[in-house]
Amino acid sequence: MKRFLTILVLAALPLSSLVADETPASGLTLEETLAMGLEESPEVRIAMANREIAEARISQAKSTWFPLIRASETWTESDNPVFVFGTLLEQGRFAAQHFDPAFLNDPDPIENWRLALTVQMPLFDGLRRWNGVRQARLGLESEDLVFEATREARSFELLGLYDAALLAEAEYTAAAQQVAAAESDVSGIRDRFETGLIVQSDLLGAEVQLADFRTRMIGAAGEREAARAALFAAVGMPIDADVPITGQLELPDRTVPPLDDLLAAAQQSRADVAGRRIATQAADLDVRIARGSYLPRVDAFATFGASGSSIDETNDDRTWGAVVSIDLLQPGRRGRVAEARAAKRAADAEAERAERDARTEVVAAHHRYQAALSQIAVAELALEQSEQALRIVRDRYSEGLTTITEQLRAHAARLAAENQLLAARSRARSGRTALLLSAGLLDPKNPLGGIR
Repeated sequence: MKRFLTILVLAALPLSSLVADETPASGLTLEETLAMGLEESPEVRIAMANREIAEARISQAKSTWFPLIRASETWTESDNPVFVFGTLLEQGRFAAQHFDPAFLNDPDPIENWRLALTVQMPLFDGLRRWNGVRQARLGLESEDLVFEATREARSFELLGLYDAALLAEAEYTAAAQQVAAAESDVSGIRDRFETGLIVQSDLLGAEVQLADFRTRMIGAAGEREAARAALFAAVGMPIDADVPITGQLELPDRTVPPLDDLLAAAQQSRADVAGRRIATQAADLDVRIARGSYLPRVDAFATFGASGSSIDETNDDRTWGAVVSIDLLQPGRRGRVAEARAAKRAADAEAERAERDARTEVVAAHHRYQAALSQIAVAELALEQSEQALRIVRDRYSEGLTTITEQLRAHAARLAAENQLLAARSRARSGRTALLLSAGLLDPKNPLGGIR
């Protein structure tokens, strides 16, 4: 009955994963994962939209250098004496009879159609427009950095999901292969038990170990499906898609970039460090804008109009001039300057902190990556030794020179060694991308490749 239930469980699992060689040659590659994941990412789309907003703000800031031109058509009717008197003059229809006191005190209503073209142009505004354009350009530079940093972070996340799926697939395959090997051992031990060469306890011990391996395989199958679902969701695919994931948990480049080069790159290439420097420049411009409120303002204006009792009968007029103004008393001006200067000092301190944190992250990532590479070497040696030990124990057991317990331990040690190697390779891949990310050198399209 126990064997029958086990067969049913195994039949319910995807048979294509029992042997690594049965994995389809085509499937979801890392390159496709990155391309689809970056395109589907809401974070990347948000960063792109914010960049477009920054570009639009530059256009808005530049527009302040152009004159404001407004056209209007106004119709007015009134019997207000002052309005009637002025309108008659404006329309060019004022005559001697309009000096009659009776008319001046109680005129009849009059209509006025006024077409006006107004031009306003600030000539000097305390350098607000100049500094505003510079701030808008700094804003675009900042959004460019955020956009690239978002793509790098998303690429790092996608690689992690892809590697998790590969690791889960490899661990399941290893567990399935271990089950197949244990089944072969149990079959041989059963034959020897039935011929009376070994005791029943050896057979029972082997079957218990086989059940343990099958339990691990079932758990690995669940982890594999969960990892596949997470990856497929991240790239916009159905989470239950029947698509193989192709690739190997290998590190194409195991070189360790010099720490000094990484530290220097972090100060130049990291988005948060460069962004803080931009914030410092923007804060300096805020100080200049606040101080510019002490300067006078010069504006030019011109109006070209036509007034008449109807639209087609008008009298033209024009007005132009300039205004120079200065605020003699503006109580909040000193406070705004003090606020801007304090914000500049805070921005300087934030920039220093960003540089310090970047150095710390690079050093930490550098040591972790080196440790991950060393762990691969240790895990590879441990796997080789566990395989040799298993072969020796098997031979010794077949000759009756050791116990079944020792053979079972050798089986478990070999499976543990293989899983440790897979995990070490995954950590090394993650460690390298984390190192490049910490230095601002990660290529979103090729996170495992060389330095960008």
